Amino acid sequence: NLVFSLLSGNLPTGLSLSPAGVLAGTPRQSGAFALAFRVTDSATPPQTADLLVTLNIAAPTPLTLAPFTPPTGQL
Repeated sequence: NLVFSLLSGNLPTGLSLSPAGVLAGTPRQSGAFALAFRVTDSATPPQTADLLVTLNIAAPTPLTLAPFTPPTGQL
């Protein structure tokens, strides 16, 4: 078994990390997030490995709709 944890840094609001190592959710913040993750196995003694990453979340692009003109005709 492997267990993942956030060693340092903060995930963007809206994201979570499961013990299985799955990042899930919808981020509600944009920016660069420096994170350190640790994975630990179930051996005796436990072995660990760390991973440093920068998670870059882009700002959402605003949705724009073109004007709509309905076709002419009879009902």
